[in-house]
Amino acid sequence: MKQPALLIDTNVWLDIEYGDRGGWPTEFLVACRMAGARLGIASHSLKDVYYLIQRRIKLDDRRLGGVDPERSAAAARVAAWAVVEHILDNAEVVGSDYMDAHLATKHRRIHDDYEDDLIIAAAMRMKADLLVASDQTLLKHAPIAALSPQDATQWLANEYQDVPATHFQ
Repeated sequence: MKQPALLIDTNVWLDIEYGDRGGWPTEFLVACRMAGARLGIASHSLKDVYYLIQRRIKLDDRRLGGVDPERSAAAARVAAWAVVEHILDNAEVVGSDYMDAHLATKHRRIHDDYEDDLIIAAAMRMKADLLVASDQTLLKHAPIAALSPQDATQWLANEYQDVPATHFQ
């Protein structure tokens, strides 16, 4: 059976890395691994993940109070680098060029969100079988096959017999 290729949207990677979204991120990753899936991340998403992980840690530290801002920033950088390395260990980075930027502008007619349109262009460049996203509007408007992580887990279970069905909704 053909190895599935999945382009994973920025927010899904963040949900996986935050570790506070219940059990679905683990089930999704296990399903991907059992199906032998090629995972992808758009190059611009990788820098967004790095920035947003740092931002969340620093904001959490500020809310807690009593944390030295310099130490918080240093710890946030270390954590963000670890997340980038984890993603690089598990996914291919899908680059982009002028053609992807131009293609993304053409998607505006069906989905007026340039960042999401760049994700669609990356999925097309990767020749992804599936775009995995949590954004319901993106899922609705994507001109390629697109599913939520939970639905993608179920799809993998249906297509690849060794993959267990999802238990988390």
